[in-house]
Formats: sequence, structure tokens, C-alpha cells
Amino acid sequence: MSKFKIIIVVSILMILLNSCKDTKEAIVIEQKRVDYPVVLRMSSKYKKIFRINLPLKLKIKNNSLRRRSFTSIDYEYEPFRRRFGITLFREQEKKLKRISNTKFKHIYPYEEEEFVFKTWHRLDSSQTFQKYFSEDIKKMIALKQDTLLVGNLDDFKCNYKEIFDQIVSGDSIRIDFRNPRAGDNLNGRITVPVEW
Repeated sequence: MSKFKIIIVVSILMILLNSCKDTKEAIVIEQKRVDYPVVLRMSSKYKKIFRINLPLKLKIKNNSLRRRSFTSIDYEYEPFRRRFGITLFREQEKKLKRISNTKFKHIYPYEEEEFVFKTWHRLDSSQTFQKYFSEDIKKMIALKQDTLLVGNLDDFKCNYKEIFDQIVSGDSIRIDFRNPRAGDNLNGRITVPVEW
């Protein structure tokens, strides 16, 4: 067999083997810090902080010859093991543009996509949690608003370290990859711990 034929056969075999990667081998998920603000949300009726939105960026890379598709990025909150939701964005010219977290998103072969999301960390209304935010609540009442930007993630981790460690401990991100042409059936699930 000539060298040319051997090269062609080997190339075809490599392409076939590479395209057979399952989703967990083909997809790489990288988490990145972003400089967007952390948002506190207060119940106007009860004057308590009920939710914190923390921003994080995901870079999802497809290392296969097949297009990979998913509908949503799910954030699993400990200790609840529930998905309360996230708000999903794409960055465009250093601004966030909100996108659907229920419509298909595609990552083409050997390409990567970046998404920014904001968590919906719900807070207990007990005094144990609320005492950390007493000054913020006073400020929100004085300003007559129900949201407050409290700096970026590094600022929040520094100023609210104890509460931050409690609310993010054990959290994870889950993405269910699906095949939109085959009746939306599950094609692979990837779950990674959140790295703050």
C-alpha cells in the first residue's frame, strides 16, 4: 500500500474515532470571573433581603466533529438540590444582552461559546441571615428601591465572606446536551462544581 493510501486511511480513522467522543469527553466547561455587580433584592413588604444575584461566566468548548446542542444551563443550589433558576446573558460590546435559557444553543465543532449568568440565591428570612444586610436594608429603604448593587464578586466575597461561603457551598452547574433532530432526547449530561 502506498504512503498516500495509508495517510488517507489513517486520517479517515482518526476523524471517525474523534467524532465518536461522548459528550463528557467532547465538551470542556471553564468558569471565569466577571466584573459585573452583585445585586441584593429586598422584599418591600417585609423589608428583608430575599435574593442575591451573583454573576459568573462560562466558556463551553466543543472538542469534537459534531455540533453539540443544549437548551438550558441549570444552577443547582445546595442544600436544596433544586434549580431555582438563573438569568442568562451573552456579552456584546461589554454589555449584557439577556437570552432565553430554554431555547436551543449550538456549539459547532472545535468552537467555543461564552455565556454570563446571574444566580438566584434565595435567602432565609431569619435574623441569622438578615443581620448581615442591616445597613444595606436601611440604604434601600432610604432610597426607596428594592435592589442594591454591592460591588463586584470580589467586593462581595470580601465584605460578606461569612454569608458568601454559606450560600455557595456545594453548588454546581448542570448542562443537559440534547439532539434537537431526534425528538429532543438527552444526549449527555455534564455537572461541574461551581468555582467562585
